[in-house]
Amino acid sequence: SHEAVIWLGQHLNGLFGMPGALDLRTLAIMYALVIGLAIGLTFALIPGNLAVGLLTTIGIGLVYAESVIAVYFVSPYAEPTVWCGFALLLPALLWYWRARRVSWPRLAVVVGLSFMIITAKTQALGYLPAILLALLWTRRSPIAKSVEKRSRWKGLASNWRSITACVLLVGASGGYVAAGGNLTVYSQLNVYEMVFTTLLPAGHDPEGDLRWMGADPALAYANGTTVVSPNGAAGDPRLLKFSRDVTQLTVLEFIAAHPGRLISLSEDGMQALGHWRPGYLGNYTASSGEPLKQECRSCVYYYLLTPARAKPFVFGLLLAFAFLTGLWLRNVGFIRSSNRVMGKLVIFLVTASVSEFWLILLTQGVGDDVKHQVFTLLPTLLSLPVAASCIALGRRTETVEFDDEDLGLSDERPVPSPTAMPAPVGS
Repeated sequence: SHEAVIWLGQHLNGLFGMPGALDLRTLAIMYALVIGLAIGLTFALIPGNLAVGLLTTIGIGLVYAESVIAVYFVSPYAEPTVWCGFALLLPALLWYWRARRVSWPRLAVVVGLSFMIITAKTQALGYLPAILLALLWTRRSPIAKSVEKRSRWKGLASNWRSITACVLLVGASGGYVAAGGNLTVYSQLNVYEMVFTTLLPAGHDPEGDLRWMGADPALAYANGTTVVSPNGAAGDPRLLKFSRDVTQLTVLEFIAAHPGRLISLSEDGMQALGHWRPGYLGNYTASSGEPLKQECRSCVYYYLLTPARAKPFVFGLLLAFAFLTGLWLRNVGFIRSSNRVMGKLVIFLVTASVSEFWLILLTQGVGDDVKHQVFTLLPTLLSLPVAASCIALGRRTETVEFDDEDLGLSDERPVPSPTAMPAPVGS
């Protein structure tokens, strides 16, 4: 999908008055316009009053203007295509969840944007579990379940459209990964990084670890090297057999048999989050004389999360707090379902952060992990303003308002008078 964005940039280059066949500033203008549109759509679909909508969308906008995100806009990297797809996915999910019944047009929008995200960058596959959860999460609120009792089988049957969409998305994503010939090369590079750069240094017996994987123990001399290290095994003829015998599945089996390595993996991943952005991505051209110099024009979250960057485990605490906030809004108190949808959104973002974090660690290890973990940072940062909106929308009020979803009603059934509902205990 990123190639389609490049193609569009070539055709819009002259319209924006840029020189040459493609100026990277054209891409930056395109990305900014798309993200601006996405933020406007999000504002239109956020429930609550004007103040809640404004503060939430301002917080979301500041995420995309943050230095760790915006640095990719004027570049050939595929990250901004993922950012744009993710920005559009948020209002698409709000629109999808607000429907009384699952419809094909809303499913098509969510699935289409999800496939665009996944095919832009292989690291974006980590968002797939959260997307599947979002597609299947169409069950009623707790009030609806107390009003209209449904069996699990009937509830499952009513979600057949969502299940079909999930199957299609998983199949298309798997076909994309399997059909990409260049992905095989990346897979071999990732296996090298996982074995020699990540797993062997975390243990005490590199020869034994290689022997467990079915590889030549003599390659243990490359322990701690990367694929481009001068003392690494990239030029060793024995690496050809290693690449045939040791796959990413082998690496996962090794980690399952040595769960203690997960501790060092999680520590490495947290440290990568704390580094924020890689040192080799500067804000200036080579002709400036300072190509690696970094600037921070919009650094709200950079300074706000200073404690988390110093002690990266705080990122986990923030995600846990956001997750609990979403659960609270979804399941506690008599809250309108239109407000409860924000609880779904924050849980989606937390799930995306956690699954992305572990996908990167289990498939690429510590190889260029600072750059790769920006895919974890994006939903993590977005979860903060959304969690704040959950707190604002979850305040208990004197008057409880119900809507059709709260009452568990479908489009075909007549809406009874609210006075026919029994008063909740303690009201």
